[in-house]
Amino acid sequence: MTKRHSIARRLSLMLSGAALAVWIVSVTISGFVLHSELHESFDETMRQSAVRILPLVIHEYREVVEGEDETAEDEDADEDRNVVASLTDHSADLDYHVTNHTGLIVILSDEAPSFAIAEPIPEGHSDRADRRLFSLTDDHTGYGIVVSEKVGLRDEVFRESMASMILPLFALIPLFALIVYLVVGAAIRPVERLSMAISNRGGRNLAPLREEGLPVELSPIADEVEDLFTRLRAALDAERSFAAEAAHELRTPIAGALAQVQLLSSQAEKPDQKAGLAHVGTALKNLSNLSESLMQFSRLEAGFARSETPTDVGKVTELVLAEQSFRQGGKSVIQLQKRVNDGPMINISADAFAIALRNLLQNAMKYSPDASPVAVVLETHRLVVTNDCEPIAPDLLPTLSSRFVRGQTKIGGSGLGLAITQSIAHESGGALVLSSPIHGEARGFEAEFQFSV
Repeated sequence: MTKRHSIARRLSLMLSGAALAVWIVSVTISGFVLHSELHESFDETMRQSAVRILPLVIHEYREVVEGEDETAEDEDADEDRNVVASLTDHSADLDYHVTNHTGLIVILSDEAPSFAIAEPIPEGHSDRADRRLFSLTDDHTGYGIVVSEKVGLRDEVFRESMASMILPLFALIPLFALIVYLVVGAAIRPVERLSMAISNRGGRNLAPLREEGLPVELSPIADEVEDLFTRLRAALDAERSFAAEAAHELRTPIAGALAQVQLLSSQAEKPDQKAGLAHVGTALKNLSNLSESLMQFSRLEAGFARSETPTDVGKVTELVLAEQSFRQGGKSVIQLQKRVNDGPMINISADAFAIALRNLLQNAMKYSPDASPVAVVLETHRLVVTNDCEPIAPDLLPTLSSRFVRGQTKIGGSGLGLAITQSIAHESGGALVLSSPIHGEARGFEAEFQFSV
């Protein structure tokens, strides 16, 4: 069986997947843009720092350090440089050192890289030993400054920025999927209502849909289905009406013809005439039984078996067993072997259950040997009718509840009794289970009417 998928679930997954893909593409593009912007921003920060620090350093250095003899000052600076300590315990993101006009370092921060002492640094931005550098020289004084960025600073900031965009995904995507599912579910609710209304319709329920407020896309579907139900309802009503009326109209002429045959049979003197009239009488009786069965079928098609009010099927069983057709010589040929004390109470009309029980009993009496008892067991969830007979062929047994199918016998019958009983069981929510031989025995036939409690 093909697995069915929910439209709401499929749309939610597709929209959430599309949103996730768009988000990933957006974050990727944003990552490239962010990386470029961070690079430019950090380079500009280094340049601004160099521009602001160098004049201050030159001014302070001239007032405090420079003496009258510049040559002596250079020699002292080469031996004892001025180190600017950090104001906090945290390492600075930018380090720097200042050189005089001869290229000697005269001032440096406490974490200035040692490689900058020995290597000349070109003007502007450059990269040395995993560090980003910026060099600036004052043309008037000859002093220069080299600003150095902490190793991995840009990568660390970039990772933190990307994490701030990616981490919310783990919470937002499920939330987004839930919102999409709720929104889609609300949007397709008219589809679900229409689907439920159509699924509740069937051969015994062709009531109008009466679906109000349908979207424009669903209105043509509802209209066409409603039109189909209307035409189907008319066709079924015509068929049921014809079957019921035909069966009803046949009862009177059949009864009249049967009475005439019986009268002629009583007046006939020759044996061959009596035999011929007997055959005609038998045929008329079979036709009468067939018309009665057709009437029962027409009533079943109208849905009379199911009842909203529970029926005490125990009492109905006792009434049916007391009927004259199931008694011979004033004695019952049916053995009620087991009966529950109260009930059972089943949602089935008393008339329908009586018809089903009669059909089962008549079938059992018809096919069981003479003087063989028919056993009835009534329990809480089922009614079982058993009779003695030769085992039914396994390939024939499943077909016995079909219309106009009869067992392995020459006894007359319409072949509709078990079919009517099965329809009543199905209509009332139960089931008819046929077994042969009887469970635990070597022969016999068992009909089990299962109740829907």
